Amino acid sequence: AAAAAARARGALLLGGYDIVLAAQVVYVPSLVGRLVETIADLLKADGIALLYNADVSSSSTQHECRALLDAALMANQLRATPCELAFPPRCAFPHADAYMLTITRDQ
Repeated sequence: AAAAAARARGALLLGGYDIVLAAQVVYVPSLVGRLVETIADLLKADGIALLYNADVSSSSTQHECRALLDAALMANQLRATPCELAFPPRCAFPHADAYMLTITRDQ
C-alpha cells in the first residue's frame, strides 16, 4: 500500500526499483559519489543498474571520473561488471573510453 501511494504521488521509492537506467551522468567529479549513493538508495536488494558513459566535462578526464565511480561503488557495496558494447555496421562507435556497466549489490 505504501509503495502504491508513493507511486501515485510521484515520489521516488527508496529501495524499490528492479532496474535503474543512467546514461551520460558520470562527468562531474564532485557529483560522482552522490550519483552512486542515489543508485544504491533506489535499487532493490536484487536490482540492477545499467550505466552508460562516453563523455566527461572539459574540467576532467574519463579516467579520473571512472576512478571516482569505481571508488564510490566500492564504498557503497556495489559491484560493476562491464558490458560488451556491440554496434551494428555503419553505426557511429563511441571513443575507446566509453563504457556500459551492470551494477549490482555485493552479495
